[in-house]
Amino acid sequence: MALGPAHPADHQHIASGLVLRKNEVLTNGHVCASFTSTYSHRKCVFGKHNLTEYEDGQLEINVTGYHCHEDFNYILYEHDLCVITLENNIPGFNDRIQPLKLMSRFEAFFVRHDQCKIYGWGNSNEFPDTFTPVLQVGSTKIARTAACKAQIPAIQDDQMCARSDGAFAEHADSGTPIICNTWFFGKRIVGIEFRQYV
Repeated sequence: MALGPAHPADHQHIASGLVLRKNEVLTNGHVCASFTSTYSHRKCVFGKHNLTEYEDGQLEINVTGYHCHEDFNYILYEHDLCVITLENNIPGFNDRIQPLKLMSRFEAFFVRHDQCKIYGWGNSNEFPDTFTPVLQVGSTKIARTAACKAQIPAIQDDQMCARSDGAFAEHADSGTPIICNTWFFGKRIVGIEFRQYV
């Protein structure tokens, strides 16, 4: 899911996210915090591959509200979660638009953390100063908590670290989902040397 301004003349990409239900998507709290009173001028675009082109199967739905995690901390990126409410339901899921499977803490023990992917429109070597217009995928591995805290002491209990195997994964856009063996495992918050995700 790509989040951007609702005005059709403004193609600015703001962040990525993922479908939770037919009328809700998940992104980062710091993304929603920047909406202030202008969330009604935002839209979610589903089924996108190239941000600069209209594509068959893409779906645009305006944002009508959002709710950040009650303990969201903008300074430390703690509980950096936001659920966006859509004006209309997604009419149906298909091969381009699908909700991601969420896992329980129990199920997380059985997921291989070394076979994860990250998807989005982040910076790349070809587009170092802006979002790449075409959806990218990069490989990433979830790091052990001890190794993560050794390099980033400020890491919070509700956050995790992922090591990137390529430039895209290091520069993915905010809200980009991390998928491990078809399960949603986390999303990108901000890049630090070790690469911090939640």
